[in-house]
Amino acid sequence: PVIPRRGEKEFEPAPGSGLQEYSLARSREAMVNALKGVRGIKSITYGLWRPGLARAQVFQARGIHFNTMGHSMRRLVSYLPSEKPRVISFLELLPEEALYLVERGSLMCYKSETGDEGPQTTFSPDSGGHAAPMTVQQAFSEMIGREDLTLERYECYAYLKRLGFVVTRSVAPPNTPSFPLPPPPKLAEEQNTPILKRIYIWLRSVLRAPLLHLITHCLPATIFRTLRIIPAGHAEPLRTGRDVRSSTPYQVFYHIWKPNTTWKKTAPPPPDFELVVIDARTTPIPSIEELTALFGTLPRIPPPLPRRRNTPEPSPPPPLFAPSFPLHGSQGGNENHRPPRPIRLQRSVRVIKMSLLAL
Repeated sequence: PVIPRRGEKEFEPAPGSGLQEYSLARSREAMVNALKGVRGIKSITYGLWRPGLARAQVFQARGIHFNTMGHSMRRLVSYLPSEKPRVISFLELLPEEALYLVERGSLMCYKSETGDEGPQTTFSPDSGGHAAPMTVQQAFSEMIGREDLTLERYECYAYLKRLGFVVTRSVAPPNTPSFPLPPPPKLAEEQNTPILKRIYIWLRSVLRAPLLHLITHCLPATIFRTLRIIPAGHAEPLRTGRDVRSSTPYQVFYHIWKPNTTWKKTAPPPPDFELVVIDARTTPIPSIEELTALFGTLPRIPPPLPRRRNTPEPSPPPPLFAPSFPLHGSQGGNENHRPPRPIRLQRSVRVIKMSLLAL
């Protein structure tokens, strides 16, 4: 179907104008025919939304979107009530992934009518489980609010996916042990840490407490007993009685990779960015404890090196006096410098002799 190009409309309809009535009728007919057209998509995927599992099971993945979306999951399935359940691997989508594909028209998602929340499911891949696929409005109402997905988090997810970024969750959802996650930050740092430095850090952490106890209690000097040694620095944890790590809303929810990153679903690399999504209308400004807990979960990345600029080096200013021969008593300089040629006075002497003879 092609959207028709209609002609210009008059400013005010003239009563009894047959030409205008004919033009309006043709325009209405062309628009109705365009709306009747069947939308065709080459790489459309069919899936089944399981409300009890909060997942969309994909029957056959088509398109390049599944290179960075979805995860494999093994579940007990029985296609017929009398059939013995068997374990089958499915490609499952999280609510934000399924909703994004439904919104852009790449996934034809059906809703399961069984409503079974257990691991055993009964469905037919040919029927799809429902009379008609879910609309975009129905998908929003079914998937928003499931698996900690809010409208703000989905908007951020869809915006970054449209820009080409690879976006996944930072924490595996419940009952999903095979969810792909990047290596922890500590492991990523230890890969670049020499073995001797690791041993030194371990010995320092083990011997710090006994040495402090020896200095403050066992030595006869009374000055050490009155002093209170408090470690300081960015590497030391914040000494506070509040533990807000489980109750703070400022937690990393998405891992983000740049579009040109070599990304593998089975072994994701360390993320380029970590994203925290909150509702600014209801969430207050973070406290120092919340900021400390947030940055404590992130890896320590050194500051980037200064960017090298290809600017020509400034040439030194010319000297005020540059003689063409080396000065008397000066040594060094350029060894390849040729000394000035000796002044030849033969011709001048001959001219003087001829002048004297003429006199």
